[in-house]
Amino acid sequence: MFERENNEVNNAITILQNIDLDTIASIFRFAVIYYASRKVTQGVALQIEYHFPKCKKIKMPPELVLESGDFQVDDKIKEEDKAHILNFINTVCSNFSDDCLILLCNNLKSLKLKDTYHQKHIFNPDVTGAYNLKKNAIIIRDCSLYNPIYHELFHLSSSIIQDKTTFSGFSQDAFGKGLNEGYTQLLTERYFAKESVIDSSYPIQKRIVQVLEIIVGKDEMEQLYMQANLKGLVDFLSKYATEKEILSFISNVDFTMQYLPNHKFLLFKKYLLRKAFSSISDFLIKIFIKYFASLAIDSNVDEEELHYKFMLFLSLLSISINISGEEYVLLNEDTYYNILHSILDNNFKTNKIK
Repeated sequence: MFERENNEVNNAITILQNIDLDTIASIFRFAVIYYASRKVTQGVALQIEYHFPKCKKIKMPPELVLESGDFQVDDKIKEEDKAHILNFINTVCSNFSDDCLILLCNNLKSLKLKDTYHQKHIFNPDVTGAYNLKKNAIIIRDCSLYNPIYHELFHLSSSIIQDKTTFSGFSQDAFGKGLNEGYTQLLTERYFAKESVIDSSYPIQKRIVQVLEIIVGKDEMEQLYMQANLKGLVDFLSKYATEKEILSFISNVDFTMQYLPNHKFLLFKKYLLRKAFSSISDFLIKIFIKYFASLAIDSNVDEEELHYKFMLFLSLLSISINISGEEYVLLNEDTYYNILHSILDNNFKTNKIK
């Protein structure tokens, strides 16, 4: 028995060592540059301290109970918007299991939808839609580039309030908003690319959740999101990291979403953003390598699948972000090598994936 396990571990090490890391490293030399903000307006800015969201204890989501078996749309909603809603219902019903549709069914019947095209002062110019769970209302601003209603309908389909706590996709209250918006946009582009032109909403957060989806699995990740189960996501990732590390990671993703578009922060404390990206990168590399190593010792996973997942991981994170002349790197080549060798040294030598 021990000899067989030793052989499996040796085979896993051989697979990892045979990957052409020098060729993979070339990806970094052709990293995509994403310009996340325009040049900061010259002048004096106030220094503002940013307080990272507190890593509170994640609650179990409420038990979901179907209130009605019918998808009801308010007759007061105008026909054009109703057509989009019906298209959304038909699409998710074709792609998600019934237990993923409970919140959509429960929230839809009392949904209010407001078009504020002629009231642009309500929105930041970059914001085209919003979902208010307390009022169960979607507010959209007409946009010639894409229709924001599908993104907001995914929020409606994954949100519930219980005991004054808002559970929404991969967020609880304000905590986890970065992951939640990134995955909401990923689902919008995945299922409504034709109806809603793919835009650049939450590009960094979207790549981060795509890496998590490789590890968790598409079906499992989608189910956790649609059932507002951040706790389930944290529990799954606990196979590869401590709860403290996971909560810190989520907090850092929240920070990037709040910091990136806020120009007045950029003249001060740039190291905070750099530190956040570095921590996110370290976390994703660490959990992916541990996940990859566990696959490598599974005799049911072939080399072709391993190679595909590895290259997909690198392609998602091989991106640098240029913000007002400052470059931030998501996947640092040296960090990647250091973590890879550390995990191989510490885990494979003891025949364990810790």
